[in-house]
Amino acid sequence: MALVAYESMNAAGERLIDSALLNSILVLMVVTSLLGTILAQRFATKMAAVEL
Repeated sequence: MALVAYESMNAAGERLIDSALLNSILVLMVVTSLLGTILAQRFATKMAAVEL
């Protein structure tokens, strides 16, 4: 989705998002996917320990 917005142009011929914003979006996606996996693993083991 972000890459499509980066490659799209408005009526004036300008990109909808610039490269700095595209990089920010990509970094945010990587951080979110890593943190989601790490936190899910950490809290799943704690939840399993509480249920026992």
